[in-house]
Amino acid sequence: MNDIGDEGLSGFVPERFRLAQGTTEPWRASGTGSALFCDVAGFNETSERLLAAHGRRVGAERLHELLGEQLGGVIRMGAQHRGTVIAHAGDALTLWFDAEDYGGDATAARQASACALALAKPFSYMGTRLRLTIASGLLKQNLVGDPIHGRLEIAGGPVMTRLAELDHLPRRADLPILVCARTQTLLQPSGAKVIELPQAHAGILNAVSADPVSPRPLRPVDTETALAWIPSSARAMLRRAATLGTLGEMAEIRTLTALFLQIMDPAKAENAMQAAARAVRETQWAVQTRGGTVLNVNTDAKGTYISCIFGAPVAHEDDTLRAFEAAADLLEQGRRASVEMRIGLARGATLVGVVGDARCWRYDAIGNTMNRAALMMTQAAPGTLRAAEEIAALVPEGIQAQTDHRKPQPGNTRHGTMPPQCGTQSALFERTGELDALCDVISQDAPLPRLAIIKADPGHGKTALLEGVRHRAEADGRVWLAAGGQESERKNESPRFHRRPIASFHATISSTSCCA
Repeated sequence: MNDIGDEGLSGFVPERFRLAQGTTEPWRASGTGSALFCDVAGFNETSERLLAAHGRRVGAERLHELLGEQLGGVIRMGAQHRGTVIAHAGDALTLWFDAEDYGGDATAARQASACALALAKPFSYMGTRLRLTIASGLLKQNLVGDPIHGRLEIAGGPVMTRLAELDHLPRRADLPILVCARTQTLLQPSGAKVIELPQAHAGILNAVSADPVSPRPLRPVDTETALAWIPSSARAMLRRAATLGTLGEMAEIRTLTALFLQIMDPAKAENAMQAAARAVRETQWAVQTRGGTVLNVNTDAKGTYISCIFGAPVAHEDDTLRAFEAAADLLEQGRRASVEMRIGLARGATLVGVVGDARCWRYDAIGNTMNRAALMMTQAAPGTLRAAEEIAALVPEGIQAQTDHRKPQPGNTRHGTMPPQCGTQSALFERTGELDALCDVISQDAPLPRLAIIKADPGHGKTALLEGVRHRAEADGRVWLAAGGQESERKNESPRFHRRPIASFHATISSTSCCA
């Protein structure tokens, strides 16, 4: 179990921003140093194996434990070398070693290399290993988004571009650390052992020595500041979890729709960071006003892209339609602003929850569905969206989309369901028996008290079924009352189990009834 201690929600605020808080040192938007990219290789295969063996609930716990060990270990080891997290995307994150913090680029490169060697374990954990890449050069950062929808940190510049290029190069399992040519040059005076790869303008790090440094303490921030860095849709849930001390245990498997948006060739724009900031604001508005969640903005081999989900932490019966409508809205905004974008959509079971360490928490979605959406994004033509096979048949009328015709993964496709229009009654298919049974429960002729419980996995139509009952009840002149809650409020519930808003109570009373 990850312990948040006295930090509360402070871990959601970027480390470099917290280090600058309360000091005379300003938050620097650019600087030189070395970046260490850490990717959990083999996570998708391990995820599928664990879910098949243990099911969603236990599988989610095991996957969360894996990420806590791998990514949490990266954050903690980085802190020992004064590295700070500047970017995260699914099962990967990037540490930054700023030259100004060490008195020079060479020392920063040695500390990044020493950290990578400490992380390069000779054994796998649950079938996963860390792939490590180091690049040195100029980093550009910016704070984007707004406090209403959620602030985000974006990292770009030549050093991030070089990291992305190196990450695609093959490497041996026993020699997992690649370094760029600039890093090699900086390491030469220290006697580091590097196997050169001249054709790739890179090398394989074998050994390096670096003087130990003391970790820098992070200042806690007030709750209002911390909440501004959390997606608005997740704030109430995460604030309650922090109060209960269970923030580091939140993880579940949810069926959701992922949306990835790429800003085409932002480097050619006069100010790439400004273009990215504008795209984030527009995406937050289009996605989060439709009940979705904007997770991250990143710069890597895919360019500058924004990742979003529909279906967590709050699920809707028409999440896929909401995603399509947000995508169409964003593409239209891009056309009006003469900014080329492309979007990918996919749907399936995905691990969602809080991952990382108390120094750096994040609410994220991780798994093959996110990777599929990212792949659809890269394959989409400029100015279009591309949908994965599992949702290709659900493209709403009037929205143009390319489709991927590869066979979807088992369990990712729900047959016989078409998402309804936002704000209208959900369509029901093959649910006549359940609908009649529930209407019998609320019948005036039935004896009191009466209770019905609807149980199903997320995304299987519970909300649509209740909507159908409500419409019948209101047609009969009854008043429909509803209350909500969270599974974490159940006294006998394990803190590791799901914590998401649920509809927990519905009742109907006749128009002639009285209640105190």
